[in-house]
Amino acid sequence: MSDQTVTRPTGQLSQQDFRALGTPNLVYIRPVIDDDGNRQFYVHAADGEALGAAASYAQAVAEARVHELEPVSLH
Repeated sequence: MSDQTVTRPTGQLSQQDFRALGTPNLVYIRPVIDDDGNRQFYVHAADGEALGAAASYAQAVAEARVHELEPVSLH
C-alpha cells in the first residue's frame, strides 16, 4: 500500500475527482425554470452532470431511487 498523497490547489477538483470521493450514488435535485416558464426538477450527479428531469420534486426523488440513486438536500 502506498502512502502517496495527491494534492491540488483549493477549487481544482476535476469531475473524476468528485466521482472518486465515494459518492457515485448520491444525486441532488435542483428546480429549474425552462424557457417556457415551466418549473422542472433536474437530477444531478455529485459532479454536476445533469442526469434527468421531472415535473415534480417527488417524481424526481422517485426516479432517482428507482435507479438506485440516493437524493440529498443541499442548503
